[in-house]
Amino acid sequence: MLKASLIAGFLSALTLGITACSGADNGSKLPERDAKIIIELDRSNETLSEEGIVNTQNIVLNNIRNYVTSNFEVESRYSNLVNAVAISLNSENIEAIKNVPGVKSVTLDEIHWVQEYSPLGDDDDIDPDEIEVDYGGSENASAVTMNKPEDTYEGEGTTIAILDNEFYFKGKSAKNATDNWNHETYSKLDTENVAVKHSARPDGYNKTHAYDYVKEQEKESTPLGVEGSLYYNSKVPFYFDYGGDTTSRAEKYKQDFDVSSEIAYHGSHVASIASGNADSYKGIAPKAQLICMKVFTNYKAAGVDKVLGYSTSTGAYDIPIMNALEDCITLGVDGINMSLGSDLDDFDNESVTMRVLTKLANSGILTSISAGNAGKASYASLGAYSNWTKDMVETGILGSYANNASAQIIASGQPGTIFYKSAFQMSVGTNEVETIAYEDQIVNREGLDADYKVEYKMKQLLGGDKEKLLDWVYVPGFGSGADYNNLEVRGKIAVVNRGSTTFADKYATAKQKGAIGIIIINNDPTANDFNFRCSFGDDFKPSMPCALVLFKDKEKFESQGRGQFKIIYNEIGENPNAYTISSFSTDGARYDLDLKPDITAPGDNIRGAVPP
Repeated sequence: MLKASLIAGFLSALTLGITACSGADNGSKLPERDAKIIIELDRSNETLSEEGIVNTQNIVLNNIRNYVTSNFEVESRYSNLVNAVAISLNSENIEAIKNVPGVKSVTLDEIHWVQEYSPLGDDDDIDPDEIEVDYGGSENASAVTMNKPEDTYEGEGTTIAILDNEFYFKGKSAKNATDNWNHETYSKLDTENVAVKHSARPDGYNKTHAYDYVKEQEKESTPLGVEGSLYYNSKVPFYFDYGGDTTSRAEKYKQDFDVSSEIAYHGSHVASIASGNADSYKGIAPKAQLICMKVFTNYKAAGVDKVLGYSTSTGAYDIPIMNALEDCITLGVDGINMSLGSDLDDFDNESVTMRVLTKLANSGILTSISAGNAGKASYASLGAYSNWTKDMVETGILGSYANNASAQIIASGQPGTIFYKSAFQMSVGTNEVETIAYEDQIVNREGLDADYKVEYKMKQLLGGDKEKLLDWVYVPGFGSGADYNNLEVRGKIAVVNRGSTTFADKYATAKQKGAIGIIIINNDPTANDFNFRCSFGDDFKPSMPCALVLFKDKEKFESQGRGQFKIIYNEIGENPNAYTISSFSTDGARYDLDLKPDITAPGDNIRGAVPP
């Protein structure tokens, strides 16, 4: 994993004093540069000229070279938010550098992860033509849930910087390699009628960390809109891949102009919700301009790494994040969104990155950071969280960046309506309709060896008639033969509880009793998503559908005993948990028990843009 290469050997770092000879190489083979650090200087950037900042940085670098080691490489220099330099070096030298004259603090370049959560329902490919939307003219559930006023500026004249793991502007069609597509989320603004902050590249673009790469690649004269110009269109006047890509843990990542990713689809989703400009989908602020900053490093194992079994992953390190944040100041952005962080980790509240986030907020730039996904539902089976339920007091704290006191920390909440990949809808009482998410079990998992020659899905029982009503019967106990006494399930769907007997036995008994399908109710009250899959054994030969539903929906079946439901898929429905905090979301407090998050916004099963 990528993180391992950065912190290997750190635990054995030397706590050396400064000696005059420790920086000598003596002609021997230099140790591996297995770590990166950000060094903050004790001279503030606010009291120095640009030349003075560079001079103080050079003095500290010379001190390191003379007193500690010459085996380091400068990765980045910072002057807008903080007087600091980032270097790569051997981890055994880190402790000694803390004692070098002129050094205020040393922050290890650590990794952070995208803060996202998987949607309810099965993993069927979604056909956009089958999606039915009823949002009163808007597809954006966030806008509806937060009661966005109709009369707003819609972000006109502002810029939003999004630091994330990818942005898909354009590419080749997956269905036809000869067709080009342009993602309509990033459609250009009508600048004749919409005031924009940047009619071309933002002022100061040639003073950014990204422009250093432009010069390195000799792309200074690249026309607007062409790769290398840092400009896509009037909607996206600036973009850059700060995190880059790598295929080897031993190699430095290669930053570039390509902000897309083969292994992640989170950034476009966030961008569309915030400021999408498609005809069919509008963000909260569709007239705002987007500064798209890919800060995640994509690691796709190849060569020796692949042979050794290392897996593909993506994560964001502090140095690319720092480079992007400093460029935000240079570009004059109005707001920053960071849906990234590290849950349940050890962190340094006095790190240079935390101080930078404080400076950003204090300078008037709205900095929004995800609270994280360390709620009880995410760790229900681990350690102190095991066997906890929703009514118990939360004891988790916010992780990494979300502990910043000055930034706006946002927890994930449930929207008023929700997108269901697959669900049952049945009447409860006189006029009430309940929507119950389910996941098919007799299906093969994407990317894994096929479990079944033939898949059986609940929607196949409809025979193509989406309005067809299906009969169901609740079977008490655990679905053994005796539990069916005095029940008629022939031609109906049997609803049984998990537990006591095997899944294969439950399935076989329901089939023997004449059922056309079976629904199994999970027995874990803490499960709020389909992170469990029924296992039927090697000799299992299915012939009808089987679906899993959550324990929280048991009462809806048990109280009625029998009834009818329709099956919906790829549709919008009412959310039974509307306007509550998501069970997976971290809800505080900070490490010092101060109250955070600041607000809750829709973040659970929210539809947004993904690549075609």
